[in-house]
Amino acid sequence: MHKAIVRPNEDRRWLEELKALPFVSSPQKGPRNFWAVQDTGAYDNDCKLGAYYAAEAVSYMRRFGWAPLLSGIGCSMIERGKQGGIEVGFLMAIADYAERR
Repeated sequence: MHKAIVRPNEDRRWLEELKALPFVSSPQKGPRNFWAVQDTGAYDNDCKLGAYYAAEAVSYMRRFGWAPLLSGIGCSMIERGKQGGIEVGFLMAIADYAERR
């Protein structure tokens, strides 16, 4: 996983806000999971939830200039081993953001 480069006296809000993202799990021990999501059981709702997570991720990456979040999410998606509506909604929304750039 990528780590953010932080200078010793730099504001560390980036870390607290990373931990607060609704799809990130930061256990006391062990690696951080950048895709700790729970399906709702309804594909349409999952797609909407994935799009919401994408908006949160893009907002975070823009605020803190930390694009490696996206690679962390991708790796955690692969580790999760499930491709459902949340993943589809997330990736479609990320593609939409990329097209608008």
